[in-house]
This record gives sequence, C-alpha cells and structure tokens, in this order.
Amino acid sequence: MNKNIKYSQNFLTSEKVLNQIIKQL
Repeated sequence: MNKNIKYSQNFLTSEKVLNQIIKQL
C-alpha cells in the first residue's frame, strides 16, 4: 500500500512538472 501511494505521488509530481514544461513551450 505504501509503495502504491509513493508511486502515485511520484506520478502526480511528474505530471505537474511535465505540464509546466509544456506550458513553457
């Protein structure tokens, strides 16, 4: 369960970063 939560948080963070990069483009 903890691993799942960590993975989800990492995925969400990566998505936010990707979205910011796309906006800058």
